[in-house]
Amino acid sequence: MADFYLQFRTDSMTLKNLETHEEHTATGKFSSSRLIIGDFIVAQSLLVQLIDAMKLNVRLPLTTHHRIIVQALEKNEGGLSPVEVRLLEEITVSAFNHKVKKVVVSHDHLPMPQKQAEELLSKK
Repeated sequence: MADFYLQFRTDSMTLKNLETHEEHTATGKFSSSRLIIGDFIVAQSLLVQLIDAMKLNVRLPLTTHHRIIVQALEKNEGGLSPVEVRLLEEITVSAFNHKVKKVVVSHDHLPMPQKQAEELLSKK
């Protein structure tokens, strides 16, 4: 099991392994004028590319399950709606091929420090 921190920005996402500090970023046209994820399929495809770049074998049977913090750093004025939270959860779970132990959607507006991310994932 590994812990990851997934950040979404307009047409950009970054996946960071909290243990190894390995980090990959991908860009593509998945945001809309109102939503950080306006095109689910494009965003999911990019996230799968990030997962593959980190050499995570989430498509193989009997692989480990991961804990992931997801954070939208833009287009979150007024907070995330329940629909946006669900969208972030669903895109993460589907891209990780359901190999997740825990998904936490952060409502913070600023990137969080590593220690805070680790503490958030450790909470039950």
